[in-house]
Amino acid sequence: MYVISLMPVQNSLNVSINHLDKLVHVSIYFIFTLVWFAYSYGILFVKPIHKSIVMVSLYAFFTGVIIEILQGTITKERSADVYDIFANSLGIVVAIFLLYLIKKNNKINSLK
Repeated sequence: MYVISLMPVQNSLNVSINHLDKLVHVSIYFIFTLVWFAYSYGILFVKPIHKSIVMVSLYAFFTGVIIEILQGTITKERSADVYDIFANSLGIVVAIFLLYLIKKNNKINSLK
């Protein structure tokens, strides 16, 4: 994630969809949060579910913040954007919402 986010952009796409990059941020952090939750809850056995969700959410959020800071300081081709952090956070919140919806429907075994 860090490498891709800090690589120079070779060619920019001329896409006419407004704020497409923000939708990409939401999507990436949604998936990132779900994958890290599956890893922490399923492999690391960080229980209960609330602890795992908080841990993963904070990790995803601070990863996004660090990437934005690095883009603004160590790269020439990229720039930091506070709206990217908001988009990242939205992806994280949607993932959390989905996880709690799954929990409510008892799809995750042995939740406490």
